[in-house]
Amino acid sequence: MIVSYDQTWIDQRTSWWAKANRAKEHIHSLRRLIGEFRASSPYSLTPEPTGMPGRLAYRLRFTNPIPVVISTTVGDVLHNLRAALESLAFEVARRSQSTPLSPGQEKASAFPICATPQDFARFFTAKKDRKGLYDSWAREAFRAVQCLSASTRHPMEPWRNQRAGLYRPRLPSRIPRSVPDAEFHEIFARLPSHRDRALVAFYDSTGARASELLSAIQGGVDPGRQLIAVVRKGTRQVQKLPASADAFVWLRLYQQEMAGLIPAGRRQPLWWTLQRPVRPLTYHAAHRMFERVNQKAGTAATPHSLRHTAAYRMAEDPALPLTDVQLVLGHAQLATTQIYLTPRPEDVIARMLAHHAGQARRAGERAAPPPAPGYQPASLDILFSMGAP
Repeated sequence: MIVSYDQTWIDQRTSWWAKANRAKEHIHSLRRLIGEFRASSPYSLTPEPTGMPGRLAYRLRFTNPIPVVISTTVGDVLHNLRAALESLAFEVARRSQSTPLSPGQEKASAFPICATPQDFARFFTAKKDRKGLYDSWAREAFRAVQCLSASTRHPMEPWRNQRAGLYRPRLPSRIPRSVPDAEFHEIFARLPSHRDRALVAFYDSTGARASELLSAIQGGVDPGRQLIAVVRKGTRQVQKLPASADAFVWLRLYQQEMAGLIPAGRRQPLWWTLQRPVRPLTYHAAHRMFERVNQKAGTAATPHSLRHTAAYRMAEDPALPLTDVQLVLGHAQLATTQIYLTPRPEDVIARMLAHHAGQARRAGERAAPPPAPGYQPASLDILFSMGAP
């Protein structure tokens, strides 16, 4: 299919193309002015400590104000682009009519810029001289370049103060998935190497993220104090995390197994691949190790689900303040840590079933009250047929 159109619309000598080319020149000039302004180092970004451990605040300071010539050039760009559109709309109106335009029609001709289909339809009937000014071909051409949406907020309208609705939809709350004890034991029993057992033990006891534990170096391990140093994901700061004694036992077995095969040094990575030649263990390689174990055990655990498991265990311990759990997990907000106070569905079901079983057991063990003084138990059984089958 071949579509033909009037070649005069792309004639560079027309008024709308002249104004568009003029706007293009202003854009090139604006880029040069912005480059010169940025080259003068007009601002500085300085980190400052805050009241929260391991968190920094950045202060932005401007030493040189934005030159006035930049804002005036932006105005020139917008003025020329708008003038090009108005000139184009005038020509479209002129070609839509078989007779010359009246003074009122010339004034009513304009390029529509609308946010909703309703605004676009009202544009052609808003003024008396604009009714019938543009034919169906012109309206379709204008509509093709509009960004219309029934839910679009008009840029000149203020934001509505709403807690939920069009622009702030309610999101379902998600309960983090933890690994049940039976599933964890099944996974741990199928781990093929001491390195993998050490990794899983550290994930389960420290609550560190997968990438954070892989950032540990050989000099960051302190078995005597049961501490391992990791680089936090958000702040990129080094933090020492307590771990279980079993994790350090498996780590020592892994180090003995790989002695002489991996580079030694305090700055060397702690975790390495088992295949030769050895390379530092990456996140994707560790995740692939979990996938292989899951296929064998028929489970779906991930390193991050082990972090959730450790977080639940810490949050449920009455001897651990929630602020301590927040610091160990590396959460910036305490509200994030409070998610782990939500009871897990499987735990609620288990406790409710135990409650019902206890109620039934206590009801069966509950003894009948003794008869009042002066009444014979045998006579009461005959009278109320309590001994009847």
